[in-house]
Parts: sequence; structure tokens; C-alpha cells
Amino acid sequence: IGSNDGFVSTWYDQSGNGNNATQITVGSQPQVVSGGVVDLDNLKPAIVFNGTSTTLTDTFDSISQPNTIFSIANTNAINGGLMYDGVGSFGRHTYDVNGDAYAGASMSGTALTVDTQYLHSLFYNSSSSSSYRNSIINATGNVGTQGLSGITIGSRFSGSYWSGSIQELIIYNSDQSSNRTGIETNINNYYNIYSPTTGIGTFIIGSTFTIT
Repeated sequence: IGSNDGFVSTWYDQSGNGNNATQITVGSQPQVVSGGVVDLDNLKPAIVFNGTSTTLTDTFDSISQPNTIFSIANTNAINGGLMYDGVGSFGRHTYDVNGDAYAGASMSGTALTVDTQYLHSLFYNSSSSSSYRNSIINATGNVGTQGLSGITIGSRFSGSYWSGSIQELIIYNSDQSSNRTGIETNINNYYNIYSPTTGIGTFIIGSTFTIT
């Protein structure tokens, strides 16, 4: 693309299952290159969402709970959602900047701090659900029982868009709570987001969309 801007039409699934997240509408594609230079967050590539229109969507056969989701993201505005169920139904696997998770019922968390990189760990398991930020518990409760039948990255169900970067998204169709610490350590070793002893965030980035 030379010295031009570059945008993401496909975020490729790394699991081998072919669940790629795509956006065919040019004006709705998130940005990854600015003026010929790759967008970075903490010296690693970042996909930047504009907060008004940009999303990537993947549709796949419905998977029931439990589901586990890990993501790396940084917002510059307390507005919008990191992701929601690809079919767009109200309350289906939404996770937003207020730290609230939904899958038919609400599990309330605390709002994100803007311009702060987080490793989000989400466990959708009906009444035994929980979420973590930078390996620190953020919320526990009941998210409901709805499964996941696709995903839209960069928005919540109401069309309120994510403003900032999203660098990694890993989805398991299983409860990975017993492996949480190990998975978080592996991710944090690459992104260097927070001190393993305190969980206090710094910054970072990455770019893999995986469903296993």
C-alpha cells in the first residue's frame, strides 16, 4: 500500500477451522496501517476501530456454553462494545466497555480505564460465570444460558462501536477456568501488559483471531 492507509478485510482464524472474521464494506473496515506505517500499541501491531462504524464479523454453527474468551484490547472512550454474538440478538454474548457481560442475563462489572491495555478473560458458564482483567477478578454472576452463534468484533448489540485497538481474540468452546492462569501468563509474556504479581496494566498489542 506504499505510504497509504491500510484496512482489514479479513482477520484470519489461526485454529485451522476457517472461522475468519471479515468485513466486505470498505468504509466499515478497521485500520491497521496509517500512512504506510503499521499501527502499533506497545510496539506490536494493532487493529484500530474508529468508534463509529468499523466491525469484523464471523458466523459459525452455534456453540453452547460453557465458552471461554481471552482478548487484548485498549479503548480510548467509555462507549461501545468489544464484541457481541454475530447474529445480533439482544443479550447474546455481549462484552462492553462497562465491563458488563451478557448471554441472556447481565453480569455487571466495572468500567474500563481509557487508554489502558487489558487482557480480558471471560468465562460464560450460566450462573457460574466470571470475568478477569489483567488476571484480577472483575465480576462473577449469571450471564444467562445462551450459546454463541457467530461473533461481531468491535461493537455491541445496540450498534455502539468500539473506539480503540483490539489485538487478540481467542475463543474456546469449553470452560478453561482451570487453565486460566497458564493461558494468561502465556499471553502476557508476549504482550507484557501487566506485572504478574500485581496485575497492574501498562500497554501492548497483538493480532490473532482464533476459535477452537
